[in-house]
Amino acid sequence: MKTNNIMPVYHYKNLAKIEDTYWWHQGKIFAAISFLKPYLKKNIVSLCRLADIGCGTGGFLKSIKSRLDIHNVIGIDGNELAVERSQKRGLNTQIADLNNYFLINCKPYNIITAMDVLEHIENEQVFLKTISENLSPEGLFLINVPAYNFLFSSWDKVLGHKRRYSSCQLTKILKKNNFRVIKITYLFAYIFPFAVFRRLLGPEYTEKTCVFPRTTNFLNSSLLVLAKLEAWLIKFIRIPFGTSVLCLAKKCQ
Repeated sequence: MKTNNIMPVYHYKNLAKIEDTYWWHQGKIFAAISFLKPYLKKNIVSLCRLADIGCGTGGFLKSIKSRLDIHNVIGIDGNELAVERSQKRGLNTQIADLNNYFLINCKPYNIITAMDVLEHIENEQVFLKTISENLSPEGLFLINVPAYNFLFSSWDKVLGHKRRYSSCQLTKILKKNNFRVIKITYLFAYIFPFAVFRRLLGPEYTEKTCVFPRTTNFLNSSLLVLAKLEAWLIKFIRIPFGTSVLCLAKKCQ
């Protein structure tokens, strides 16, 4: 099995340990469900087909499959360890070089997700062409990216990020590549001041220190409450700042 890593291998191992309970990973799941659920018709959701590109160790895909009751899903990643961990969760997976054009098994899909993937990709246009070619006509594309280039730090460098995005930049890139933005918002507004502080005065990260900070059970539970509140809010409003950008777009005809 060929491996094409877009981030360090150790990070996949850390991801596998924490993603089922850690507030940041769960917050992305809450927000994704909030954006997707209104567009899934109850009588056909079981027939929906979803592909998660850059699926990592499968925590996001497993949760989306279960909570939205989507039966036909596939995860795609470039790391062998990630694919194996996803398979252990009972997920159908495919390995692919995410930096190059590829086709997903049994395409097209009604929904494609790419959560914190685009920032790792050298050529955005090739990646978005891959998304479009694997989506059904007017299929939905859910994408999450880190926010604001002024927050770019050693954390990003160690993890293999090429860039960060504003909501306007992401909107322009998607429109240029034949997608129509339906909804877009910033996420994790409640930790934005801490992120700015960390960027200005925080440490230089290395491969050994570039892992998600440990939290107490109380702090993790408190942040989960805030994440759920934010996921509820984005049903009604567009949050004007945060550390991530979440966008739901539709493939144009």
